[in-house]
Amino acid sequence: MTMIGVEIKNINYAFANGIVFVLEKRLIRKQEFAAIARESFDKCVGFIENKNKIYAGEFKSKNAWEIGYALKRVARKFYAELEFFYPDYIIKPFSIKHELYDRSLLKSARKEMLESIVARFDSEIFAAKRKLAERTRSEGVKEIIKAEIDLNNLKALLRADKQKRSDAFLEKVIIEGGKMNKKEILENYRKNKDSAYNLFISAYGEKAKKLIELFNSSPQDFDKEVDNILISIARELSKKTLGEEQLVAYIYAFENEIKNIGILLKGKAYNLEEKEIISLLRDAYAQ
Repeated sequence: MTMIGVEIKNINYAFANGIVFVLEKRLIRKQEFAAIARESFDKCVGFIENKNKIYAGEFKSKNAWEIGYALKRVARKFYAELEFFYPDYIIKPFSIKHELYDRSLLKSARKEMLESIVARFDSEIFAAKRKLAERTRSEGVKEIIKAEIDLNNLKALLRADKQKRSDAFLEKVIIEGGKMNKKEILENYRKNKDSAYNLFISAYGEKAKKLIELFNSSPQDFDKEVDNILISIARELSKKTLGEEQLVAYIYAFENEIKNIGILLKGKAYNLEEKEIISLLRDAYAQ
């Protein structure tokens, strides 16, 4: 089943983005997440399903792994519907993550294998996003993809520094395609770690400084702040309505929403307090 029932062969973004505008109305707002965080697991599921039928019938278990599987199924449905309307070169860089990551594989993998699997998958995912950045005419789409790569690379550097990892590890996990190229990052890191961090501070200012401080105090808060930065960029991107920007912004918004739903439902499954769940939630795209 498709969202509208009309296939768009030659993209007319003015019309196609009108579809995105309608779909954005189904996104869960920030205050709605805060309100349902005090409800039971079943009431949360009922609200989510009523908000968007794409979630209907998916959350049948309170098991954390099963919730993860359910969100993967939802994501695959989401991208299958978008592929009906939009060209593959826009959709594939985002849908590929849900094709590559098999939760049963990750669950059964040994720790040393898991790191290698994740690095390989991330490389494929970001390679696809780089191709989109190279192909698009939109400076806004280029910006958000570069930002995502840069923030991923900053985390990789901080992690390598904290864990005293080897050059071979960094070669594997640093991704090409951000504002700073891979060679520049690695050369600076080998000479002086602070000079490598200063590359990110020069590009992202106080945001980068805050992220470095957060990683050292709470890696969990670091991840949350990264997601918040990307969703803030996506909101600005959505204001451009005549090209690919609104669709790409909506994709980031939906990915952010399923992450928040995962946090909410897993928090309920583990009987976390309302305040703790809210503290873990990312900023919602829909305010």
